[in-house]
Amino acid sequence: MEPERSPFFAINATTVEATLSEAVTEIDKADFAVEGLDVTNAAIKQTDSKVVVLSTATQVGGQVYGLSYQGIDTGLTFTGISAVLPTAIKIADGTNFVTVGQEFTVSATVTTADANKAGIPVTFNIKSPAGSLNQNIIAERYTDANGVAEYKYTRYATDVDNVSVYPTGAAAVRDVRDITWSAQPMLSVVTSDTNVIANGASKTYTVTLRDRNTGNPVGAGSVIRVLFNENIGTVNGTTASATDVSNATTVVPSQRATGAATTLNLTTNASGTVTFSVTGSNTKATPIIFIDNGATPRLDATDLQLWAPQVTFQGAQISDQITVTPETEATIAASANRGRVYTMEVKKTDGTAFAGGVVQVAFNELIDSNLGTATDATFIWSDSDNNLRTTASNGVVAGVQAPTVPAGFPRQMTVQLNDAGKATFMVANATQAQTATPIVWIDQDSTTAITNHVLEATEPNDLGGVTVTEGQTVTSAKLDINQESQGVGTDAVVTYTTEDQNGAAYIGAGDGSVRITYTIANTGSNVLTVSRNAAADNTAAGTWSVNGAANAAFAQPAVLTTVNPGMSATIAVTQTAGLNNSNFVVTAAGARIKIVQIEMRKSKINKNMVR
Repeated sequence: MEPERSPFFAINATTVEATLSEAVTEIDKADFAVEGLDVTNAAIKQTDSKVVVLSTATQVGGQVYGLSYQGIDTGLTFTGISAVLPTAIKIADGTNFVTVGQEFTVSATVTTADANKAGIPVTFNIKSPAGSLNQNIIAERYTDANGVAEYKYTRYATDVDNVSVYPTGAAAVRDVRDITWSAQPMLSVVTSDTNVIANGASKTYTVTLRDRNTGNPVGAGSVIRVLFNENIGTVNGTTASATDVSNATTVVPSQRATGAATTLNLTTNASGTVTFSVTGSNTKATPIIFIDNGATPRLDATDLQLWAPQVTFQGAQISDQITVTPETEATIAASANRGRVYTMEVKKTDGTAFAGGVVQVAFNELIDSNLGTATDATFIWSDSDNNLRTTASNGVVAGVQAPTVPAGFPRQMTVQLNDAGKATFMVANATQAQTATPIVWIDQDSTTAITNHVLEATEPNDLGGVTVTEGQTVTSAKLDINQESQGVGTDAVVTYTTEDQNGAAYIGAGDGSVRITYTIANTGSNVLTVSRNAAADNTAAGTWSVNGAANAAFAQPAVLTTVNPGMSATIAVTQTAGLNNSNFVVTAAGARIKIVQIEMRKSKINKNMVR
């Protein structure tokens, strides 16, 4: 509903309207004065002879101005508005015919040079052909906050209106459209109400063309064309195709900025009908059914046209939820066969597992269409049995499998999930200072099979955390005892291993010499003997010490120290590049010991051993 206006108001920054008490035939600008503004012109409004249109100097937005007439203050005021420069106007796209007696709405959107779009007067100039029973119409409406102005009207005689719209103060900025009034809808379509369809399926449309005046179906031989709105002026806006059901002719309809359009051309049968279908995968299409009245096949504003609802083609798993969770730290050491492990899980819309489902896994850096991102990372293995590996390994080991690589996609893999809808995989990268971001999706190209292994906009997907590759360095350590409970008098081997970011045994030149200190407490009742491990003493020569004193017997298999019941001892040794673990042998007759603490830089590990 059009809001009621004051009898004196601004329609733009240099134009105001004043409504008089009665119609006038002549007007003099000298009779009008606006406080603070020069009046440069006065004219009677074309659509209402009671309204005087005054042109003024540029108003100040928000300032209140008063009106005087023939030297007398009228008491009327208006609030100035900022200058608004309409740059374009467009009539809304859509079906452009209507049955006589029904109401039709012409909607036009004004584009301006700034954000101020409200209150712009728009003229709707509607002309009927000469001799028509329908009268010409000139009407004015004002834009809302979105720059949209609407005019509603009804005709009672069949004919074609030529509608021209323009901002009232900028008539050169305009748009034009033909509106056809007919006894019955000239184009009608019968199709299903379902507009979301599985990939690879099709939607069928049966169209009837009728005579404008009689409403009867036309005979055979009329040409009806089909175009997709998404492909007008856009390359590959949709990949959907349209097919003539009568002869299986199939095209991907499109129309570029110039030249003939590529349309599906259909010829009516004796009943005035044609039938076509639309199909696609992971795309949307809006069929425009039209009668071309030009020499070159193209859709334009004067063509009779019917816009069908947009149809969406998507996979059955479109609403499935995918989560990709890293199991280890984001920073990994550069390595060709060991790195970071991820767990992926897929749940269906009802929350149950996507058991046995198939997913695609790739690196986002390689498929994100951004030439500035790249990675040398690779997938080392995947695991989709019901006992998932969640720790890193050196390459493919028992219980996991090498990646299944789709043909033509060497840095990608296809994974079938387990009964719980889960799988794990490991990422590695031998190149330092790079990122790798796994992305997992369900490929839904058709109702029956994966066909392209390409991530598309409507396919469900999830990104895993970003993995960053850097040079190897010691970041953690591990303490192992070969048997934590064993027979009296037998040996127990205690091994301490330094590890890199991937959990691999490592110590490099950049880590320097690492001093490892063990504190051993004898909690049993017999003397405990601690000896060098002759079989595999992987430490720097001559660096063992006991309770702070160097042990000269390092070069021979010898006892490092003994520990009496209730006492403790401290032994230390140096590990250096290439020597990534240290170990010693503990022997006792019925003793109980405790490795109270091991210190390497800031790392501390507690370990118990029972004998």
